[in-house]
Amino acid sequence: MNTKLFFIFFDLSKITIIRDVAWFLSYPMQYILPLGIIAWVLWKSPRKIFALSLLFLSGFCTWLATLVLKQIFMIPRPFLYLGITPVVSETNFSFPSNHASFFAALAVVTLFLDKRVGIFVSACAVLIGFSRIVLGVHTPLDIFAGFCLGICISFFFIKIFTHKTI
Repeated sequence: MNTKLFFIFFDLSKITIIRDVAWFLSYPMQYILPLGIIAWVLWKSPRKIFALSLLFLSGFCTWLATLVLKQIFMIPRPFLYLGITPVVSETNFSFPSNHASFFAALAVVTLFLDKRVGIFVSACAVLIGFSRIVLGVHTPLDIFAGFCLGICISFFFIKIFTHKTI
């Protein structure tokens, strides 16, 4: 099932516009979206330090957890065992997806801070996740696990930051 879904998405890379959009979502967008979120917080948020702290801790800890899990599982990129040529080449391990986990964490925190902006960031996170499959560097399982990790870690920090003691 994982391989079958992978090829459904990866085959979309044969369409030039989809391949180019996937590349944009995976690479320039990984800088544009976080900077946009930071700018939005600085401009709109009434609790800037709270929001930035929550975003930073969720994003950083998700990124760190992903690096640790990649070293534990050591699952190779799909192009290495499926005999395909990816659109781009990545050198580290595949599982879980760092892009998916990081942007899922940012999406959940942004949803917590502002529903409307959070829906936009969530849509971007999903598109970024799918773009990684289209480019041939992740399987759907890598993306799903990344989303789950980012969601769990961000909920953890939201709970810690909003816990009220009596």
